[in-house]
Amino acid sequence: MTIERKRLKAEYNGNTFEIAEDKPEVGAYLYAFISDGRQFDYLQNSIVDCQEFALEEFNVPILNWFFVDSLYL
Repeated sequence: MTIERKRLKAEYNGNTFEIAEDKPEVGAYLYAFISDGRQFDYLQNSIVDCQEFALEEFNVPILNWFFVDSLYL
């Protein structure tokens, strides 16, 4: 069985953000690469939850997200 894992990316206010799906039972990771060199990762239940968290914590607009690619495992 092949599982698709999507990846998304957004840039906002000089910072870069990425979302990577994990196994369905795990969720998705939000990675934040801040322009001053700090990096953060947050585990959420889904891509939508990651986008909402990024909006709440970093003000990243939902419309800034774009599809990068998918991994098929």
